[in-house]
Amino acid sequence: MRGLAAAAALGLLSIYPVQGQQSEAESFYSGRTLTLVVGYEPGGGFDLYGRLLAEFIGSHMPGVRAVIVRNMPGAASMVAANWVYSAAPQDGTVLFIPLESTAMNQVLQPGRATLDAREFQWLGRLGARRTLGISRTASGVRSIAEAKGKTVRMGATGAEDYGGQVSRAMNELVGTKFELIIGYKGSREIYLAMDKGELDGITFAAAEELVNDRPDWLKQNTVSVLYVNAPKRITAFPDAPAITELATSDADRKLLGFLAAKDEIGRSFVVGPGVPKTRVDYLRNVFAQTVADPKLRAAADLRHIEVDFASGEDIQRNVRAVTDVTPQEAERYRKVINPPER
Repeated sequence: MRGLAAAAALGLLSIYPVQGQQSEAESFYSGRTLTLVVGYEPGGGFDLYGRLLAEFIGSHMPGVRAVIVRNMPGAASMVAANWVYSAAPQDGTVLFIPLESTAMNQVLQPGRATLDAREFQWLGRLGARRTLGISRTASGVRSIAEAKGKTVRMGATGAEDYGGQVSRAMNELVGTKFELIIGYKGSREIYLAMDKGELDGITFAAAEELVNDRPDWLKQNTVSVLYVNAPKRITAFPDAPAITELATSDADRKLLGFLAAKDEIGRSFVVGPGVPKTRVDYLRNVFAQTVADPKLRAAADLRHIEVDFASGEDIQRNVRAVTDVTPQEAERYRKVINPPER
């Protein structure tokens, strides 16, 4: 009890008991507790994905005593990221769901980077969280071509958020006339402003939110999908161009692909850089089995959580690709994507 009380003082904990017989094959994990760290308060998107995995992963790890979700909010999840990277046990008992733009921010904000995203050992992706650029059809902008000829008021939480980054890149490289209106608390508040006609659109609408929370917008053509923040088109919106299709040069295409990589990494999970490779391989296999579990899939459907699996090896390659830029490219990316200095 004393140990749990001390842990609770450091972060909010939820425990999912694990049922089943212990197995000699996974002797290291036998009798141990797995901790899954979330860098935000309970109830948000990262927390939902973290708890979904925590609920089911233990049944694929014979002998594991329990799986604990530990919420460690602060600095847009960087408090948790730094702890997992350098202070947490490096034995494979601590998992983490990092901010999907961690690798991207490492390039855009090198002075702030306190870790190397490439050194995290990526286990796999549970959900891609595809985002879209959308506009109210009533605004008169229903395509990228029309967005080049008319100002479109796009909502965002701040100049530094993903919406602001995409807006600046689209204006600079594609020729759109997105006017960034900042100060909203999140996408749902932006959607309400769109309903009232205060805004024309948003550059980072989550596809799952549109499908699940605002299906009437799509059925009644209330909004038009201008593009997808992805390296290629997606099945759910096959007529919407991928953001990389809008580039007119290879250099611009690579920059827009850099932005699109955020959604490709999505809701992925990692362990620290010091975890032995044998345990990383084991956890990658366990992760894949867990995501394929029909019980997890059914729970995800009930909670309106998108599941879009990608292997740890694939995500690791994506992270390396994001950070594999020349100094000249990095300088240009910062100039185009970063907000102007105040």
